[in-house]
Amino acid sequence: MPITGPASYLPTTDQFIAHWTSANAELGGAAPIILGGGVAVAGLATLRSTLEGQRAEVAVARNDVEFSRATL
Repeated sequence: MPITGPASYLPTTDQFIAHWTSANAELGGAAPIILGGGVAVAGLATLRSTLEGQRAEVAVARNDVEFSRATL
């Protein structure tokens, strides 16, 4: 699944993590795949969780703004 907009980041990242995990398993006892900068699949999973949390914070802030606007 390609990135098509902000809503596609999390599902695309989930698919990428699943594929990366599978590729690491195929390597057997060999060292896992590590990207430039030292990013491993666990690092990507952490970044994904951070993004999910930030998206939730934005949704709460947006709801607060809409509520404030409605009560003016």
